[in-house]
Amino acid sequence: MKLFDYKREPEYSNNDWVRAIYDFNRIRNGLKLNINKEVLMLDEELIEFNEAKTLADLIDSVLDTDYVFQGSKIKIAFNYRPDEDNTEFVNKYSKLLSERYDMLLVLLDTDDVANILRWSQKIIAHCNSLKTKKLDNNGKVVKGKIPNATDMIAEMLKERGIENITL
Repeated sequence: MKLFDYKREPEYSNNDWVRAIYDFNRIRNGLKLNINKEVLMLDEELIEFNEAKTLADLIDSVLDTDYVFQGSKIKIAFNYRPDEDNTEFVNKYSKLLSERYDMLLVLLDTDDVANILRWSQKIIAHCNSLKTKKLDNNGKVVKGKIPNATDMIAEMLKERGIENITL
């Protein structure tokens, strides 16, 4: 029995994705911004991208990076100060994320790519919503016992007839 059925959930839009990320960050740290911690978290996600072994790993890592990056941008917006310029940070990670999405789109050679990404976003947001409110010493949320998003994405790909290719 699945803990979460991505197909039974209502339509999922980009607004739902951003709202889930906003809620996660508001609940976990009150939207406090520490740009150094944001860089550490994003760099960790980019390393996971480089270490991806399957298509499901790659989808998970790209969307995890997007999740962290969107959270970073939300925190920047809520903590705006005219004397702090985070343009370089936003531009750097925006470019890196865009490049990874481009690679993902090439590998997801299907007409159903938009749905695959939306369903994967739902899975990522769901798994993240189950994380605890505890933070480790680096300010990263402690996962606790949650479903494995990569496994859920692999299952979804299989159901859609898409091979979870080895990279």
